[in-house]
Amino acid sequence: MSKQETTPDEMLETAAIIHSATTAILLALTKTLEEAGVMRAEHFEANVRMLAARTAREKSTSMAAVMLDFADQLNRDEPEGSA
Repeated sequence: MSKQETTPDEMLETAAIIHSATTAILLALTKTLEEAGVMRAEHFEANVRMLAARTAREKSTSMAAVMLDFADQLNRDEPEGSA
């Protein structure tokens, strides 16, 4: 049985899927913790933005852009869950 090599496109697609799933999970966790009264999403958003600014200065503007996109998603009004 021969081993099939993964193409760069397949690797990119896999990375995008993992990123999307992780983002969705973090958003759900944030909403759950906020509904439980343990955390305020706007504070988390501010901290993510602060970390993104530092990341842009010290490390990577691309990474900072992804973090800012995540912070924007935290700012959306989502329907209440049942936490």
